[in-house]
Amino acid sequence: MSGIQTVLSVFGGVGLSAFAVAVACYGLFRWLGEKWLSSKFDQRMEDYKHLQVRELESLKLKINSMLDRSVKLNKLEFDILPKIWQKLTEAHGEVSRFTSPMQSYPDLDRMGSTEREEFVKDLDFKDYQKHEILEASDKNKKYQEIEFWKRLNDANKVYVNFNNFYITNTIFLADEMKAKIDELRDMMYDAMQEARFEKEYGEPRKDRYEKREILRKEGRSKVDDVREEFRKKLLLWREELDVSSVQHKALEK
Repeated sequence: MSGIQTVLSVFGGVGLSAFAVAVACYGLFRWLGEKWLSSKFDQRMEDYKHLQVRELESLKLKINSMLDRSVKLNKLEFDILPKIWQKLTEAHGEVSRFTSPMQSYPDLDRMGSTEREEFVKDLDFKDYQKHEILEASDKNKKYQEIEFWKRLNDANKVYVNFNNFYITNTIFLADEMKAKIDELRDMMYDAMQEARFEKEYGEPRKDRYEKREILRKEGRSKVDDVREEFRKKLLLWREELDVSSVQHKALEK
């Protein structure tokens, strides 16, 4: 006997008509169907909500990762740019002093022998250089010659220290900032190389110290240009940090 026939026999046993049984069965089946559909719908909704939560958490993780990388990159820039600025200004100051036409030297010939010996003894020269100065017929000329090469060496050390650090970290610099630093860097290098050449091979002529004069007249304005680029970068950092802070707070909600 089928399930429907069984139900009909039960209802028939209690004296219900076929029509009444049919109506009762329809109501029962409709109620069961609605319960099944409602159960399936609720399950689907739970699955959908769970999927949304997972996707949202994944999105938060990606955004946080991007923000963290941005913060780390900004931190690297923040650590590096002040060092470049410090080394650049130190190099500019040292090279400018070395190439300046206003150089002062003590007059050894006006010193007494004891005073001169004490002065030479305290110089940051090698012992054989000190001996050469004391034994030279023109002590001032010998002293100034040795002092020139020492000053050149000192200026070159500071310049190389800046240049090596700068080249290593140019990847963190915007093109416009890099271009302005390059102008000043090349200006300093040219002035030093000109001074070296003129000391060894130079002869009196017009525009003999052209590179030195360019550095003397334009160097300070180039430093100011670089300072302005650094200042704009600092302002941009502040804006980015403010945006990152707002984004982090929004994600935490």
